[in-house]
Amino acid sequence: MRGSIRFGEFLIFLGALFLFWQYAPWDIFSALDRADLIIAGGIGLLICFLLALVSRWFALDELIHIVALVIGAGLISLSHDVIHTANWSWGDFSFIDCSGGPFSQERDDTYTHALSANAANPNIQVQVLNGRVDVETANRPDYEVRIHTCVRGWDFDHLKEVLDQTYPKPELREDGFSFIQAKPSRGFGMSANVEIILPQSASYKVSIDSSNGRLLLENLSATDLNLSTMNGSITLTHVAAQSVKLHSTNGSLKGQLSAASLAATTTNGGVHLELTPTASGRYDVRTTNGGIELDLATQAIGYAVAADNTNGRIRVNLPQFTTQGQSRNHLSGQTANFAAASIQVSLTVHTTNGSIEIRPQ
Repeated sequence: MRGSIRFGEFLIFLGALFLFWQYAPWDIFSALDRADLIIAGGIGLLICFLLALVSRWFALDELIHIVALVIGAGLISLSHDVIHTANWSWGDFSFIDCSGGPFSQERDDTYTHALSANAANPNIQVQVLNGRVDVETANRPDYEVRIHTCVRGWDFDHLKEVLDQTYPKPELREDGFSFIQAKPSRGFGMSANVEIILPQSASYKVSIDSSNGRLLLENLSATDLNLSTMNGSITLTHVAAQSVKLHSTNGSLKGQLSAASLAATTTNGGVHLELTPTASGRYDVRTTNGGIELDLATQAIGYAVAADNTNGRIRVNLPQFTTQGQSRNHLSGQTANFAAASIQVSLTVHTTNGSIEIRPQ
């Protein structure tokens, strides 16, 4: 009798696991929401265990077992989705896998298009669901977009058809381009790694939004730079822009940046930036669960600094910096040349659970 019941419960577990794996829309949840779901599932399993200890009824025992098995199946499916849509990084190496099933199909596409000589600040717009985005410049008259697409699923016979019908294609124009990755059919997962090579002679208006992948920009000049990623880092190498907005969830911000204004925020990640202000303006740098290290250019530049944190130390080592207000979790002041400097920067820095270090380059 008990053997038959256990076999039936095992079949229920397999059925629940298949349904979760195939149809559960885990991708609609953010990374933090998924973490909350995993914690809630663990609490649910603990409650089931405690109820089983005190239960005296056979029927209630079996009901508790079934509930625990269903919760466990959901947690396995969710954990698999988190792992296989994650951005794994070791140094400069990054690996993106696409979730959706054991079978996969891949393709590589390359697009080139010329920029108009009259195009003022070409507009570059990119939205990627699962994948990394690399942007660099070169001495060339046209731009090039390389896309590596991977589709994964359970139905091997239809993978090639799904890939050919849904693989993302950029909209190429003489004044820039846009690339927006659409979701594939339910039951399939897709990732797209994008590499963009732009003419170095132009200054661009850039907007990039990515999930589960890093953003890497090198030797780029822009008027407006708006970068956002979830589960990935943002790395800038010799990037110059007038207005810059950086946002990362579960990832770090790092690199070298010249800008007139800056708004940089990250959650569950640190910030390490070398900053060179190009005009008077505001720099706002904030993070949760991470430290902040800023290396600032100081030649003919004055700073007014307000730094706050919840846990951690605050150090400002700028030349001729005068502290005007200080407490355990706050420090404010300005450099002696602030009023007379040709470039005046108001710098606001805030972190929770991390230290703040501000120093000259």
